Amino acid sequence: MDSKNYKTCDMYMTASLRSAGCELEEYRLSNGRVYFTLTYKGTDGVQGLVDCYLSGKLSVDALTLVNHVKALKTLCGEVTGNSRGN
Repeated sequence: MDSKNYKTCDMYMTASLRSAGCELEEYRLSNGRVYFTLTYKGTDGVQGLVDCYLSGKLSVDALTLVNHVKALKTLCGEVTGNSRGN
């Protein structure tokens, strides 16, 4: 995987990275988990944003983050068949 792509099953990390400007390239269900592949068009690639997220230094807009969390929860529910009608 090159530095402009990142794969994770962490929905909150995905929501944070989406809020920071990453694009959701694909998602897939594997072994009961939804895996997300993100890309970033910036010069440092997505790894710089991941490092900021993991160190607690990633700053994103709160409303944007909440909206991405809601959208990803819905997506996960649809993919896994566990929709709860939130």
